[in-house]
Amino acid sequence: MLSTRALGLAPALRQAAFSPARNHVLRTVIRSSIIKRSVQTQSLKPEDGTTILNTQRLQRPSSPHFTIYEPQLTWIGSIFNRVTGLLYAGKFILALPFTFHSWNGIRHLLWDSGKFLGATAISTIVLMFQ
Repeated sequence: MLSTRALGLAPALRQAAFSPARNHVLRTVIRSSIIKRSVQTQSLKPEDGTTILNTQRLQRPSSPHFTIYEPQLTWIGSIFNRVTGLLYAGKFILALPFTFHSWNGIRHLLWDSGKFLGATAISTIVLMFQ
């Protein structure tokens, strides 16, 4: 749009668009002025395709590594935060079965002493541990 205004072709193109005879002439001129290039394909063996792909991969730039960055103080806090989070998660996973077993042991000791053996108490405890 901008190039047609700069060259002063906007009125001529508008007139060519609305007259059918000129529109046909314009189309033939445009079609004949387009440069065509023939496309040829080659059949490749699968091994050749793999070698071409591998050479393309070798020419690609590699992503930046940590060694090109200057270490900063915030890195240390971030790393320690992640490590302590993993440690707490691991300790929780290890402690969960022991905690569950301990609470059930206390429940059985209370039952052995004769407490919490009523129908409502047992149903309440069962609902708590389901």
